[in-house]
Amino acid sequence: MLRLELAIEERSEIGSIRHTRRVVIGRAPALFLVPCGDSRCVDGEHDLTMAVMGALHAHEESFGGDDGCTGSLGLGLCARVIHFEAAAEYGA
Repeated sequence: MLRLELAIEERSEIGSIRHTRRVVIGRAPALFLVPCGDSRCVDGEHDLTMAVMGALHAHEESFGGDDGCTGSLGLGLCARVIHFEAAAEYGA
């Protein structure tokens, strides 16, 4: 069984929000999508799937990264960015 803890910090021009998710990989979905935290953002999300799954397949115990929002605000792009840090425990 694999346990994963994701600490996610969403950054914007007005500040940041931080939260932690704990996931048991044996029963979890293979998609790691985080919705944009700005309620005005249209179609915004952060897709961490490739980064997380690549690190898990490589049996990394800690890893992290940044991801920009893919959505839009009015006529411009959303400027929100999330930073994530992960800790994985690989059991027998």
